[in-house]
Amino acid sequence: MGQFLKEGIVCQILKSLEIAKLYQKELGNSEQAISYYEKAQLLSPKDISILNELEILYNQLEDFNKLIQTLELKAQLLTDFKESAETLYQAGTIYEDKLDNKEKASKLYKETLAKYPELKE
Repeated sequence: MGQFLKEGIVCQILKSLEIAKLYQKELGNSEQAISYYEKAQLLSPKDISILNELEILYNQLEDFNKLIQTLELKAQLLTDFKESAETLYQAGTIYEDKLDNKEKASKLYKETLAKYPELKE
């Protein structure tokens, strides 16, 4: 029974991704694409490729708060410390440049340096 459940979830993820790509690439409907990518992401929360697509769409729609959330989640999942740090730095830059929130940007920069002290060198 567990095998059928897993297969069903995989089918749901694949179907959501297929529909999301259709909305994104063929129909140019970013909002609908996002809703299907978000469904897929809920079913497969550690799939960085889904987060990459959401990152692109949130950036296009200038939904900077969701973009930052996506980048922070992506940074947690990345195994390469340098990529993770760069992703967090990107989130800090959005706080600073797009949302004019220098306090949150500074906090994120400091947390990134605390988490990755190798960057100080």
